[in-house]
Amino acid sequence: MSAETAIAGDMASRFVEAMGNQKPHSISVSPATDRSGEALETALKLWGYPVLAKEEQAPAKNPAIEVAYGSTAFEDVVLVRLSTPEVTLTRAYRTSPAGAQPATPLAVTRHR
Repeated sequence: MSAETAIAGDMASRFVEAMGNQKPHSISVSPATDRSGEALETALKLWGYPVLAKEEQAPAKNPAIEVAYGSTAFEDVVLVRLSTPEVTLTRAYRTSPAGAQPATPLAVTRHR
């Protein structure tokens, strides 16, 4: 398993936990053009979230949740941030050829 896949899987599961019992909305991931963005899209789909393709638009009655996803690498640690208008999740991961493991607890910031 690649580090991107392991990280995206963990962040997607934490996102689902943070969203609670809210009905899944359509998700629009930005940027979705790199490997980590594609890995997050795949992980969210596995959790039952409909992920919009870049050219798709959500129906007006159920607008898409905009998800910003990015990472910064330094040596063998990657700091990852997943952010929506409602919540921001941040966590550092140690990477290796075998994948990635959390290096810090998950930080959750709620926006109200």
